[in-house]
Amino acid sequence: MALNGDDEDFEWEPPTEAEMKVIQARRERQDKISKLMGDYLLKGYKMLGECCDVCGTILLQDRQQKNYCVSCQELDSDIDKDNPALNAQAALSQRHRQSGSKSTGKREGELMPMLQQLQA
Repeated sequence: MALNGDDEDFEWEPPTEAEMKVIQARRERQDKISKLMGDYLLKGYKMLGECCDVCGTILLQDRQQKNYCVSCQELDSDIDKDNPALNAQAALSQRHRQSGSKSTGKREGELMPMLQQLQA
């Protein structure tokens, strides 16, 4: 609800197919990170109260006091540039291909902040 009484500007729309793919890819990536972190914790790694400066994933520390980012070390690769969950341009290109239009209007403006957040 808008504080200024301007409710007609907001109308919820369900996520598009492209947005759902972004959400699903992000969920799958987070699940992989969680599984890998669990495996490392069982091997004796410690979970730190710090996050990776690059990707924001919680850091682990081995017995030699070396910090380790599961996401950067094991998941990220050169193909991430084509992954719509990690690259805003790839997601928009995929969306344009699916919709067959050159302009997606208001919904594209809503998608960009979400994709930029994924990149952070």
